[in-house]
Amino acid sequence: MRIEAERLGLECEAWELLDQSVGGFRLQRHPSEKRIEHHQLVGLRPEDGEYFLFGQVSWLMFQDSGVLQAGIHIMPGLPRVVSARLQDNSAEGAAASSAAPYLQAFIINANEKLQITASLILPAGWFRPQGAVELFDNGQIRELRLTQLINRGPNFEQVSFTDAASA
Repeated sequence: MRIEAERLGLECEAWELLDQSVGGFRLQRHPSEKRIEHHQLVGLRPEDGEYFLFGQVSWLMFQDSGVLQAGIHIMPGLPRVVSARLQDNSAEGAAASSAAPYLQAFIINANEKLQITASLILPAGWFRPQGAVELFDNGQIRELRLTQLINRGPNFEQVSFTDAASA
């Protein structure tokens, strides 16, 4: 798992599981140089889990021993890696944005039974009402219109979207 994370340019740490519930996890780790912030997006894969889940740091607590404990609220849905780049609708910006590199993003598909609406997890600062994002997903390019900011943290924005072709 660590090798795969490094290949994707992600950091990977092992945390000790203290408690688990339907809504989240309570974890701890010993002192580390890696920083973690309130509301930060984190990916978790429990030892008995097949998939990574996304969570958001809801609380942090340092103990006198130097151990860091964190409460992680699990976000609904299974994230899938996609590539995305912002599109600029202005005449000169459109040409510039098509040369912009794709960056890693995630899509969470809708699931009516679980009452999950489709959303994108994008880098922080990308959301603009009715902004456009070009998504590269499973060999296909889609243009999406951003409709609503659902959630945000220091390293992400979760947004709802519509297909630009149908808008």
